[in-house]
Amino acid sequence: MEKTLAQFQAERLAANERILTGENRVIKRFFRLDGETYEDGALPAKTKELLGLVASLVLRCDDCITYHIIQCVRCGVTVPEFEEAFAVALVVGGSIVIPHLRRAYPEKSDAEIETIALDMWGHMARLAVHPDWQGHCIGRALLTDELQRAQSHNTDGISLNVMASNRRALRLYTQMRFKVVDEHTFVWHHRVC
Repeated sequence: MEKTLAQFQAERLAANERILTGENRVIKRFFRLDGETYEDGALPAKTKELLGLVASLVLRCDDCITYHIIQCVRCGVTVPEFEEAFAVALVVGGSIVIPHLRRAYPEKSDAEIETIALDMWGHMARLAVHPDWQGHCIGRALLTDELQRAQSHNTDGISLNVMASNRRALRLYTQMRFKVVDEHTFVWHHRVC
């Protein structure tokens, strides 16, 4: 039976926690180095995650492939970008990569691939400021605090709903780089990665 992405993430995090409770400095340094390697630098994190995905396909490490697919989705990699990365892996690694490519290849559209990441998102049910206190940056402060809290809990971001008639809220969410996901129900989201 194949694991869901949420199960994979939970098992991976639990195993990493067990490993890192040990006292070995080399292991701890390696884990830290591995994490820092994929942060933005001269190359953006998105490019680094695609490189990690290609290397994982060539090395035929299924857990690594799954991990890098999750990270790529978090960084906004699209289906066409995945396809180009898969092509590079196939050319570099040869036909031995094909079984791993079959498992990694998305059967989804851009919109469906985006929802993979929603397993790791929070949702803000309500953000309200009393009318007497609106216009005093209280909503912005509350939203900023919630985004920081989401980031500290290793979520990818926050989704929320807003009424189309609430112009003040729409302006705040736009200024804070939220993006409309669904215009029919007016769902917005904001990545923290």
